[in-house]
Amino acid sequence: MKKLIVFCLFVCLAIAVNANVTRITGRVLDLRTQEAIIGAYVNVLGSSSSTVTDINGDFSVIAQLSGNIAFSAIGYISKIQKATQNMIVYMEDDTTSLGINNLYSPIKTTDYSKSMFS
Repeated sequence: MKKLIVFCLFVCLAIAVNANVTRITGRVLDLRTQEAIIGAYVNVLGSSSSTVTDINGDFSVIAQLSGNIAFSAIGYISKIQKATQNMIVYMEDDTTSLGINNLYSPIKTTDYSKSMFS
C-alpha cells in the first residue's frame, strides 16, 4: 500500500513539473527591415531543445512557458526573451562585429604600394 501511495505521489509530481511544457512557435525578424532572418539559432536555456529558423524566419521548440529562449544569428546582436506563444522576435543588426565601418573607409594607395621586402 505504501508503494502505491509513493508511486502516485511521484506521478503527480512529474505531471506538475511538466505541466508548463508546451510547443512554442514564433518568427524571427530583422528590426530595421522587418524581413525574416533565415537560419537564426533558437536555444531554450537550461534545456537541450534547440532549432534554427526556416526560410520564413519561423521556428518551433518545446519549452516551459516561464523559461527563457536565446536567439542568435550571424551579423545580429544575440537576444534572450521570455517564452510565450506565437513569439515575434526582432533582432538588431551588429555592424561593429562584421567590421562594416571599416569597409567604407578611404584606402590610401601608399599603404599598398610599398614593397613587402623593404
